[in-house]
Amino acid sequence: MDETDDILPSDRFKKIFDRGLAKNNNGLPTFTLLTGMIKSRGNLYNFHHDPLWYVVQPRVDLYIAIELGVISADYARSIRSAFSQEEWLRLMLLEYVESRNFIWESKMRSSQAVGLHWGMQPEKPTYGKTFRRIPGSVISIGIDGGAQGSGDDASDYALVVTQAFGPYRRYLFSKIWSPTTDSSILINEWMKIWEYFRPNGGYADALIAGLVSQFNGELYKHGLVDYDWSMFGDNSQRAWSEWRGYGLLTPLRNSGIAKHNMYMSLKTAIDNVTNIDKTGWSGNVFIFPQEDLSLESEEWKDLSMLIRELGNLNATRTNAGYLSIGRIKKKIDDEQLGIRGGVTRLKDDRPDALAMSNFFLDFLMADEGQKDFRVTVDTQSRAS
Repeated sequence: MDETDDILPSDRFKKIFDRGLAKNNNGLPTFTLLTGMIKSRGNLYNFHHDPLWYVVQPRVDLYIAIELGVISADYARSIRSAFSQEEWLRLMLLEYVESRNFIWESKMRSSQAVGLHWGMQPEKPTYGKTFRRIPGSVISIGIDGGAQGSGDDASDYALVVTQAFGPYRRYLFSKIWSPTTDSSILINEWMKIWEYFRPNGGYADALIAGLVSQFNGELYKHGLVDYDWSMFGDNSQRAWSEWRGYGLLTPLRNSGIAKHNMYMSLKTAIDNVTNIDKTGWSGNVFIFPQEDLSLESEEWKDLSMLIRELGNLNATRTNAGYLSIGRIKKKIDDEQLGIRGGVTRLKDDRPDALAMSNFFLDFLMADEGQKDFRVTVDTQSRAS
């Protein structure tokens, strides 16, 4: 019996065929039962439509399961709100449908399959120590600013750390703070994270440029950067590109075309995971650890929430030609992931911070010939 939906394309046939062609002690062929979750047109779809090698069993969807008494109708109704329309069709009705989400679930799962294959895990900062980075790699930080307020939609402060080595990029760590967190606490905790990971710089929401300036000053005082921006007395937007060159935390406007560029860079890197085995492939690919909900640490919970929130993004094209990134749902009835308790709220603070951190990797890797993701708008208001 083999769970197959997360097998890498390069391993799929070799692993299954080697086992299927083996002989049992009685000399008869080995039969392998292939199981998995429908994720658009992935491995199970290929097995289902290849009658030469595979025997397809009848599909037992949610309604048949209810008739058989395996699942109660009341339970089925209670979980309906936790799924998008596409997820419900795939997971409960077993239909091979494509996702309309901006970042496809199938791509995320493929990315996590590579992370599982490589043994990647979220990194927990050990304060007083330094992260042991891959030789020749670069590390960046992205910070999304919080919005004051007590409502469910009030933005949290979110921080994400990523790493790039060659064409590969990986998730390392993320953390959130409530929008009412005192600035001194934020600076102190950001300092500890920066001291551990020793990043090559990063982007932060320009709406908190004042807080970013204070933080950069503290970095200089503690010897973590070599540039003291206050000596030049310029905290204006025209100086930010200079900050970026010195490895400081640099304000970036998280809206309009800039946000389009950030998310297109992230989406392309995630989508590229399916190209790893192709000859002549070149480009960035983003790798995530495989989430493990059995672990109770905040590092795993933050990763799981980020995965959920990335899958909750949609994109609509504006009149100016670029994409506007928004959320499909505002909450899910899954208290297992609730970090603060209660119904889990789906926001976009972590994805924004991830997109900024990945976008700074574009800047850091520019000298290595990495592709620059920029948008151009023509007279027909179309983006390319």
